[in-house]
Amino acid sequence: MRRWTTPSSTVHANSLTSAEWQGCVAVRVYLGTTPRRAASLASDHLLPVTSWAVFAATPGLAALDPTGDQEEWEAFAADLAAESSLTLLAENREAVEPARRVVVAADLDEADVKAVDVEEAGRVSIQQVIRLDSVAALMVDDTEGETAVRQALEADDPTLVEDIPLSWFDPSELTALVAEWGLELE
Repeated sequence: MRRWTTPSSTVHANSLTSAEWQGCVAVRVYLGTTPRRAASLASDHLLPVTSWAVFAATPGLAALDPTGDQEEWEAFAADLAAESSLTLLAENREAVEPARRVVVAADLDEADVKAVDVEEAGRVSIQQVIRLDSVAALMVDDTEGETAVRQALEADDPTLVEDIPLSWFDPSELTALVAEWGLELE
């Protein structure tokens, strides 16, 4: 189970109040993006996040499943980010890029992460760009997932990818992923 580290102790997320959550030292966030934007992370080592949906295992998200644990809440936040990645792909259909959902998991300073509101459980805003050295992992559709994403985009039906898991990659594999996608580093 992932734990939150505060300046005075280590605690489980389900024991945190909203105010305590804001006092954590590091927060894992999940950002849905596209292969092309992930390629810019590989080349620039920075990923601007001005209006994209960013998620974390917030107290509001945990309240949706009070019997869950930190790992389940983190998976839920990653799933929400994968949905936002599909939305970005749908909004940019004219862009030539692989039909693969990409989720960037990054560990950010708590001062840079703010919970949005209860109605959007798990949604957070961040006050910085995501630096490549803060990325903990990348989650990406494999070739089977790419086929399902393409079908979901054509049918305008996100439920077609609900049960398709994303593969996990170490940040050091990002350049190889970009090459596999046929995209160039700028």
